[in-house]
Amino acid sequence: YAAFAVDFGLAIYYVISIPRKAPADGLPEEKVAARAALLEKLMFDSVVVGFIFLTLLIVTGSIWAEDAWGAWWSWDPKETWALITWLGYMLYIHLRLLGRVSRKSLCLLLIFCFICLQMCWWGVNYLPTAQDSVHIYNR
Repeated sequence: YAAFAVDFGLAIYYVISIPRKAPADGLPEEKVAARAALLEKLMFDSVVVGFIFLTLLIVTGSIWAEDAWGAWWSWDPKETWALITWLGYMLYIHLRLLGRVSRKSLCLLLIFCFICLQMCWWGVNYLPTAQDSVHIYNR
């Protein structure tokens, strides 16, 4: 989750600080391009690290759930939001590697994915449909 927090912060910084057109603040265009390239690399690397760990969490959680509750997957709200988050970050990785989507659009996707992650982490505890969930910890 920390890796995803890093790319979330970098995505917000990218959206705010990298201009669409020629920089108005007097910075040479090559400096702005170098800053953008560095931010893009850091975001991508951070997402890959977080994605690997999220994949491990889902896989090992499924193995543990089968042993504890008798089912690999039960479409519990926590599991569902983890899958939505995982699919969102997978979409980011694929779109980034294809290179056909604007960098700002990719940053907005990262922001959306982090909101999904927060729903997975915090939100499921407060959903009315989640009260029967085995993943509620504030009972």
